[in-house]
Amino acid sequence: VGTGPPAARPPSSDTNDPTDTAAGAVPSPAASLQLSPSPPPSSSAPPRILSLSLNQDGSCLACGTTDGFRIHSLHPTRETFRRHFGAGVAHVQMLFRCNLLALVGSDAGGPGAPHTHPPNKVMVWDDHRSACIGELSFRGRVLAVRLRRDRVAVALATRVYVYRFSDLALLDQVNTVANPRGLLCLGPDPRNTVLACPSIARGHVRVELYSARKSTLVAAHDGPLAALALTSDGHRLATASDRGTLVRVFDCRTGDRTHELRRGAERADISCLSFDGGPGEWLPCCFCKR
Repeated sequence: VGTGPPAARPPSSDTNDPTDTAAGAVPSPAASLQLSPSPPPSSSAPPRILSLSLNQDGSCLACGTTDGFRIHSLHPTRETFRRHFGAGVAHVQMLFRCNLLALVGSDAGGPGAPHTHPPNKVMVWDDHRSACIGELSFRGRVLAVRLRRDRVAVALATRVYVYRFSDLALLDQVNTVANPRGLLCLGPDPRNTVLACPSIARGHVRVELYSARKSTLVAAHDGPLAALALTSDGHRLATASDRGTLVRVFDCRTGDRTHELRRGAERADISCLSFDGGPGEWLPCCFCKR
């Protein structure tokens, strides 16, 4: 899949603002955005869930569906709101509990959908204004997007891009091995900017410690990676391979392994790792035996 330098339209109330693009970038006209929430059709099949994600402090769950997205509060557990677009949303990423979200379209549209939102664009959605206020456009499909108050990180098939949130200016790009799962972590701690993603070697993780201006390469597994997770402070990294028998924990600064946890002896597909929102004393693991 070709990736190429992305085109960016920074968040703005004026859609006539000049587009900040890199040389050779894909054009990204504001007119291509047709995100207008509408009431769901009265007679239609229930939408399918395309993705699930927690916000940065674990207080909300975002669900991308075949006709839009839904947000659920977890304390207490209840649906907060939903938006029906008539087209699929493959990925939804909240920014804590504020009105800004990152949306990525899907080829899986809802019943009778006239069009779908492109899966190669990240759209910054302002839910208070019910409008897309910025976008990032790529030549390849977006596999993951992560937010923090000052950064946006996007994973494509073989590359990760990092942007400044305020104007969507490109800050960094990281080459990766083939990353079909879109593995990408971005620590939310404002005092410690940490990003983790696959490196260019199979089973290895590249940890970018932007606050410390250094990189750490972690030789995590012999086989391809299946899941990654960072603690909220960005100090520890958890990894799992496609074999699914071991979960390993590393110190992000040194790359040293601190724990090795056995999930089981039989192979399994680990789809998710997630530290608890506090000091990282708990490490839930979601898997399916083959």
